Amino acid sequence: MAMIAAISIIGIGAYNQAVDGLDTAGTSSDTFGVLTSVAEPGLQLFPLVVFAILGMAVFAAVRRLPS
Repeated sequence: MAMIAAISIIGIGAYNQAVDGLDTAGTSSDTFGVLTSVAEPGLQLFPLVVFAILGMAVFAAVRRLPS
């Protein structure tokens, strides 16, 4: 789970770095519009997915505790 989170964070950082490095011509191109329309929803859902995974892991760990 930690590896998935680390890879996702690296991917988000790479996306942000790539967007920050674009010039005006790059941000006004059609490719940029398609890229952001695909990437932005995924980046917005990332915290929710991580929270759900952590919640399931905590729930599983609590169920294994002796009563």
